[in-house]
Formats: sequence, structure tokens, C-alpha cells
Amino acid sequence: MLEGMAGELERGPGPGALPDPDSVVIPDDASALEADMWALRAELKARQRAERRRPAGPSPSSGVISRIAPMLFGGLMLVAFLSGLAGIVGNTAPQPAAPTALAETSDPDGTVGGLLPPAIVEVDTATMSLRSVRPAVLVWVPAEGMSPVLLDSLYLQATSYGMPLVLAGPPERVDTLADEARRTSPSGRVSVLLDPASAVLDSLDLAPTAGPVVVVVGVDGRIHAVVENPADGVRLESVLTRAVEGGDPR
Repeated sequence: MLEGMAGELERGPGPGALPDPDSVVIPDDASALEADMWALRAELKARQRAERRRPAGPSPSSGVISRIAPMLFGGLMLVAFLSGLAGIVGNTAPQPAAPTALAETSDPDGTVGGLLPPAIVEVDTATMSLRSVRPAVLVWVPAEGMSPVLLDSLYLQATSYGMPLVLAGPPERVDTLADEARRTSPSGRVSVLLDPASAVLDSLDLAPTAGPVVVVVGVDGRIHAVVENPADGVRLESVLTRAVEGGDPR
């Protein structure tokens, strides 16, 4: 349909011309569209009244207006619908999962069923024990960074279960970690963990040059999963369910 209209429509100023795409702004709030929709309705009714008073004969611009008006109105309605849907999804986000008492376990640190080591780390500029970072989806970020698709997927899965996504690495990697965190969540919902002693990798028995590693830590501090070099499509729903409910990691 757009191809057939290409020869009839012009861009730039002038009656019946389409606006430059770079000048079109889509508002964040659906309520901002209400005035535009009513203005469009009023303009269409005014044109219809003018056409009825005009002598018989085709108007040079009537064909173009009659074709683009439904598309413009439909576009406004679609944006309003999507904006409303985004608000509904945002308002139904789960509450953050609360940590419980630290579990007592005989499983070794860094293994499924065990705890993270009692090392001191820095999380978003706050100094704390690594075992206090719970519950969490902890991601060790290599020097070359992470796949954006993988991080986006992990972020959506973690937050859907009320668990934070925490990006970890050595202090010299702080810029990479901060960039990845901002890209994944511009609102600041992804935390950055600096591990100066490399306690995370040491407990997992991994070398400093290891690739990305995902560690799912439950509400009681026990490790529920360790995934090395995860694929972009990795799914953790069953593990996250156990982790937020304090279930058996195995």
C-alpha cells in the first residue's frame, strides 16, 4: 500500500504533505495523545462539512487526505494502546524477593547446595559480605563484555521472579560492568559487584580468564545453579522458582 502511494505523497511543508520521519515524536504517556486524536477528529469533520458545501467535482487533495487520515488515526490509537499496556505490565511487576536466614549446609562453597565464600566485596559502592548478596542472579562478566541478548534475557527472567541481576568482576573491570549495567537497565536496576580477591571465580574453581558465568543464589544463600558460558537462549525459570521459594537446590 505504501509503495502505491509513494508517487502521490510529498515530504516537507505544504498542504497534504507527509512530515519528515525525523520530526515525528512518539510520547511516553498515552494521555498526551488525547488532544491530538480529538484535534484530528475535529479537522476531519470540518473537511467533510466543507466538502458538502463545495460544488460537485473532485478536490485535488481530498484523495490523499482520505487515505492518510485513517492511517494517522490508527497510528495514534496503536501508540495509545501500547503505552497503556506497558503501564499495566510495569504496575504488575513482582515484589522483590526478601532474603531469609543464611542456610547451614555441609556442601562446599561454590557448589550447588553450598554458599558463596565469606569474602568482602563492593556492591554499588557499598562494602559487604559476598554472602549478603542474596537472592540474586550473579553474572561474572569477562573482560570482553557480555552478549546484550543474553544479558537482556537474564534481566527479564530475574526481575520476573523478584530477583536482582548483579554483574560481577574485578575492580579494573568497573567501566565495563557499569556500561553493561546501564545498557541493560537505564533506570539503574542492575547492580555492579567488584570482587578484588576474585573470590567468586576461586570458589567456582575457575581461572581469571573464564568466560561468562551465571550463578543463581537463593533467598537463604545457597547456590541453585552454576552455568558456564551460557547460550543467549538459556532458560532458568525452574531454578529461579526454587531459589525464591527457598527450596532444595538439587
